[in-house]
Amino acid sequence: MIQRLLHTLLSSFFLLTLGICAHAQSGIRLTNQTPINGMNIKFEREKVIEPTFNYDEVSKHEEKTAEKSEKKELDDDEKKVPAKDKQKPSKITAKAEKAAQKGKKQAQKEEFTTLESIEADYVKVKRESKTEALQRCIVGLATDSRKQKPIFTPEKIRKQRDTIRLINREISELQNTEDSLSFLYEKDYLSFRPAFVFNFDGLRSRAFFDLIYGNNGSRFKALSNTGISLGTNTASLYSEILSGNLGLFRVSMGTMISNSRRADSTQKQQVQYQEEAYQRLVSFGGNTVLNLEYPILYLHSRNSQYNFIGRLTAKGTADFPALGTNTTKWAGSGAAGIDFYGDAALNNDKLRFFFNLNANGIIGTEQFTKNLGIPNEKFIFGQLSVGLVFLQNYKLSFIIHTLSTEPLLQNRSVIAGGQVLR
Repeated sequence: MIQRLLHTLLSSFFLLTLGICAHAQSGIRLTNQTPINGMNIKFEREKVIEPTFNYDEVSKHEEKTAEKSEKKELDDDEKKVPAKDKQKPSKITAKAEKAAQKGKKQAQKEEFTTLESIEADYVKVKRESKTEALQRCIVGLATDSRKQKPIFTPEKIRKQRDTIRLINREISELQNTEDSLSFLYEKDYLSFRPAFVFNFDGLRSRAFFDLIYGNNGSRFKALSNTGISLGTNTASLYSEILSGNLGLFRVSMGTMISNSRRADSTQKQQVQYQEEAYQRLVSFGGNTVLNLEYPILYLHSRNSQYNFIGRLTAKGTADFPALGTNTTKWAGSGAAGIDFYGDAALNNDKLRFFFNLNANGIIGTEQFTKNLGIPNEKFIFGQLSVGLVFLQNYKLSFIIHTLSTEPLLQNRSVIAGGQVLR
């Protein structure tokens, strides 16, 4: 009996131990619903819930959190910006957009094509083709000359040299033709576009001066530099003897002969010297003049009935006794300044009214200032003249006002001038 009881207890203990081990490994638990050897013990498999981790959901959650945080920061920054800055765009951006729109409109306005420009494009393409052929010939000869055993025969070398010389002449002729056509185009463009301000390159500057001083047009004959000027007791004759273009500038050289009435006394003679020197000053500066001009402004109506011109000028003058001055010593001066000219004509161009205003800084030699009767070698001088051109060939002008830092040179007598234009 006791032995049987012990056997039962040992069996129950053994089965209980096995149940505990199985529970630890496979999730089995004991219940008291099923008897085992007279004992209500039951083994039941329990579902083991393993932890799961969804990386996609965590990433989405982190993205949403970051977006909310960024949006909150932007909202906080926007609250700090004043209302007036929110409504107005950046000044730099606005200026850039405005400049771009202006440049686009300007490019549309500047579309201007003539027969000369079309022909110039054809000539340019032909010239570039000739240039490429020339380079091929030169490279071919150069490559052959560097070889230890040249392939070209003397006859072929001679033919290649003749070809190079011929192509060079053709390129030179094409370049001259292209330049002439471009020059004509620039002249037409100057007449087409109504305003030019500080945009004169070498070609346009040359076309501008040809338009003003050339023989083909009549609208700027008032700017002619040849004529007679009459003062109270003096007279002068100026003639431009040569002119040309040097890059951006027009360079001209002229001579002036001036004379005055013979004085009765030494005092009157001194006054006449001053009058004569003043006559040269208001006319062109001296009896030998080297003049440089650069255009900065050209405004005109569509039919050129109204014109306005601005130029920067530089001038060197010299008074030689052999060319008509009453003094026995040489005198010279240099001047730099600005010159404005404007005119208006009748619709038939039979009569044209004009004005000319200029101001210059002048530095002169001791004899130059002595001839003028002023104490300072450096001074400012300007003048205003008005006049008219009638029948396109006759010009009358009057210097009606002068201004200067030297009181003796201010508002002297009116000087009249007359020219017979070519």
